[in-house]
Amino acid sequence: MKDIEEAKQSVSQLAATPKGHLHVTVETDFAAAFIAPILPDFFEKYPDVQIRFSMNTDNIDIVDNAIDLAIRFGHLDDSGLIARKIATSSSVICASPEYLARHGIPTHPSQLTEHNCLSFRTAPGKNYWKFKENQQILEIPISGNLNANNLTFLKELALTGQGIIMIPSWMVQASIKDKQLIPLLEPFALMPSSTPISAVFANNRHLAPKVRAFVDFLSDKLKK
Repeated sequence: MKDIEEAKQSVSQLAATPKGHLHVTVETDFAAAFIAPILPDFFEKYPDVQIRFSMNTDNIDIVDNAIDLAIRFGHLDDSGLIARKIATSSSVICASPEYLARHGIPTHPSQLTEHNCLSFRTAPGKNYWKFKENQQILEIPISGNLNANNLTFLKELALTGQGIIMIPSWMVQASIKDKQLIPLLEPFALMPSSTPISAVFANNRHLAPKVRAFVDFLSDKLKK
């Protein structure tokens, strides 16, 4: 009987109109760069959903914090949670026209050692950007006068001509389109070539109409 009741509840949830409060945790950079611009479309489509965002770069416990949905990057540990891959994220090497006019355009990854590379990192020590040339993996030691654990900060520095950055493509799509940033070293594949973006849920929260609606909406927008 319990299984039958759970099945009926699941069908009822799938058919219901998305509404109510939705608690989402997501990295600040992704929320600001990608989610914020598309929220008006979501609310126009689903006016009865209210969203609370918890911005966090750490994998906070979504069960203990009563979170409906987490958007996470990278390969996930087997935590017993339910995960759905909604897209992949690739990175790009880029710099402003002003920086390149002053310092030249690198045509091979090895030339990055001659440039001011602004990196996303928090730990001390050497940093490497990895590329694939033919069947060989190139590990290029990069250095610069700044590193930070905030993509928005790095993007703004690159826009002001401070150096070269490696950054997720979704973070700089508009700036590249407007030629404020110029992609570099495109013949050389970055390693890893892509990072999965996943929607992570606890228990059966993924069946709730408000959760399914938001995840489907994000997945559709990320594919465009």
